[in-house]
Amino acid sequence: EESDGYCDKTTKSIVVHWPFAEAPQNVGDLKTHRKKVLRHEIIHAFLFESGLAECSEITESWALNEEMVDWIAYQSPKIFKAFKKANCL
Repeated sequence: EESDGYCDKTTKSIVVHWPFAEAPQNVGDLKTHRKKVLRHEIIHAFLFESGLAECSEITESWALNEEMVDWIAYQSPKIFKAFKKANCL
């Protein structure tokens, strides 16, 4: 209830609360925000699926770290664009 979305690794599902119960503060474009939340949860899903979430405790659970997941989610569109431009997808 307190988050905009979550990834349930037990059912392999992602839930994005849409429409949001309350519009997040400082968010004017809710569709763009929804895409950001979905990218974030997809990154969590890949980390869970690959076992990195369970195996990252040696380095303070980096794979569960919200800042790390956000970095990947924020940068992935630019990374994919660079891959496409470099013709290396």
